[in-house]
Amino acid sequence: GGSPCAAAGMDDARKLLDSLMGSYRNDDRKVVAKKKSKAFLEDHVCKNYLIGFCPKYEQLFASTKRHIGECTKLHSDAMREDFEKHPDHDKLRGGYER
Repeated sequence: GGSPCAAAGMDDARKLLDSLMGSYRNDDRKVVAKKKSKAFLEDHVCKNYLIGFCPKYEQLFASTKRHIGECTKLHSDAMREDFEKHPDHDKLRGGYER
């Protein structure tokens, strides 16, 4: 059921809420506290964004001959904060910068 436009709109709304509040926003608070600090490790989170800059997310090359496509991964300021506070931040950052 539902139209493709409505589904696309819901997907956009979900992505926005995930980026602002984290993908665990609807889970039990105790579960969230345990998961939250490591949520940025999940595959669906953009590691380029975590370390500071995702060129596909910023769409710098949109409508140019050098268009590089769009990033489909999650870009979350909340997860970036968790990443920056994580005890293994420097080690993880080194791996993401490769």
